[in-house]
Amino acid sequence: LQALGIKEGSYIDPLILNKFDSLHYEGNDTIKAAIDALQINATSKVLDIGSGFGGPARLLALETNCNVVAIEMQKDFHN
Repeated sequence: LQALGIKEGSYIDPLILNKFDSLHYEGNDTIKAAIDALQINATSKVLDIGSGFGGPARLLALETNCNVVAIEMQKDFHN
């Protein structure tokens, strides 16, 4: 993040962070397709199980203003 000029404690645009924290194969297009297919909106509540570093959950919240709870159980993601 330092290489991108992002200083510690400053706001990070989720779309920039998404390049590092989204671990699925198809990128943001898949998340946007799910938003459309599932009609996720500001009144939706989403549970993201196996969320990794939370990239897709952040994108869901950014794009729809929905309520997202993200859960990741792999210890190597917590250390």
